[in-house]
Amino acid sequence: MANGRPASNKLADLYDALFTLLEELPDDSHPGWAFAIESVLFGGEGLHPETPCYGEQQAERNDFSMRDYRQQYGDGDHVTDFPAIETETVGPADVPGLDREIAVPIVAATESRLPVSVGDDGLPDALECLAYLPAEPAADHPPEGHQHLLNARRFPSLDDAEQAAATPDTAPDKPPADPAVDPNELAELYDGLLQLFRRLPDDVHPVWEEAIETILFDGEFLYPGRTHYGEQQGTRNHVTMDTYRETFGDGERVRAFAAVDTTTRTDGDDRWQVLQAPVSGVPLPVSPAQSDLAAALALLAEFPARPATADGDHATDEELLFFDALLAKADIEPGALERAADQTATDAEPAPDTETEAPDDTALREPATATAESTATADDDEETTLRKQEAGESNTPITDMDTGPTESEPKYDDPRAQRAHEDAQRRHPSEVVEKGAEIDLVLDEVDYKYTEPSIMGKKNDLVVFVEDAPQGLSRFDVFRARVIGYGAGETCAKAVFTGYAD
Repeated sequence: MANGRPASNKLADLYDALFTLLEELPDDSHPGWAFAIESVLFGGEGLHPETPCYGEQQAERNDFSMRDYRQQYGDGDHVTDFPAIETETVGPADVPGLDREIAVPIVAATESRLPVSVGDDGLPDALECLAYLPAEPAADHPPEGHQHLLNARRFPSLDDAEQAAATPDTAPDKPPADPAVDPNELAELYDGLLQLFRRLPDDVHPVWEEAIETILFDGEFLYPGRTHYGEQQGTRNHVTMDTYRETFGDGERVRAFAAVDTTTRTDGDDRWQVLQAPVSGVPLPVSPAQSDLAAALALLAEFPARPATADGDHATDEELLFFDALLAKADIEPGALERAADQTATDAEPAPDTETEAPDDTALREPATATAESTATADDDEETTLRKQEAGESNTPITDMDTGPTESEPKYDDPRAQRAHEDAQRRHPSEVVEKGAEIDLVLDEVDYKYTEPSIMGKKNDLVVFVEDAPQGLSRFDVFRARVIGYGAGETCAKAVFTGYAD
């Protein structure tokens, strides 16, 4: 910064331009387009799993606040000059539905500006254009080498070839391995869950996939006021995952877990470590069936909201996921989580000759044990049993939640982003959709494995669970539904399918 004033900065420019675009999107723009932009800005399912969102990067990689940057290059509320990127000014005369003129980024790879109002037919091209933005724009501090911006699993129209176009502005500055790195619970829980997430089969229960993905990368079911493990790893840990994986693994993944308990699992020729629930010691399943889902979620309830770090930052006994909403989405009755937790505690009495290898998901009922004297090893030729160590306080199963605003530290460094986040947390579902109203929804989740299909859409970020939906719907289809009520805790809405959108 020159004379205490921020210099021109591509990350800050892109962040503010996308923020303004999201605020001003016309009402008839495709919800999937708003979802993609929001993911790039604030994280979520639409962002590539290993890439930090622009909001997080602005807080970590720039030495100035967005407030100072907007005062330097704008009117205090918005950037108006955009010194580091090329933009095109559009207004109501150019795009019907816009209320004022805004500056929209021009994507260098395509030499065209980002779309503003996007319809059903234009969504794939709009997503491809957005994917060309750099995953880590130039900023005060160098990037870590992430190359992909959007999560191709959440946007089927994207493929790896398109994602490969989004490359860092500068070469990554990869830190060398440090043999003095101390064991770290946060890093190991993050990497262990990430290994599990990458091995989920295509037919995994969508609620189980969403629960793990939320812990790792954020999502609708993160308990209000909490932060996902990916964000915590970037903000609370002094050691990067690259360094940790090189110190305690093979550079690609952690193999010798020294701070948490794991169980060896063999899949063909590959042997990997499955995390054990911190209190019961039961290994996490890979793909639990509907009948075992409550027990699996009860294991996740044992994981700390803020895992301990090597710097002496201890774990805290707080709720991490909004389990009531997860149970509702899975069509599981309230109270099942508590009963599953009680049963797990009963089943988890140590057996003298329990095998440490978990052959399949029956590990939910047959927990492996570990001894305090056993030590970690990364040698794949030997049976690996990790030493038992207190991994954090137990989480009380979530029952009656207060989903209102909390007094915890702000989620976002940017005041505009924090205000928007707090407003969304405070609002009642009726402020978004009225009971009895018929609304258009974009399909976000669909599952036809069970008698009653699992259908979920979003309206202005409000989760809407839809009943009586026909077979054959696909992600991002637009349909109509009538609101019939609100979910437990009044944090979501319930509706019935009424027809296909015109």
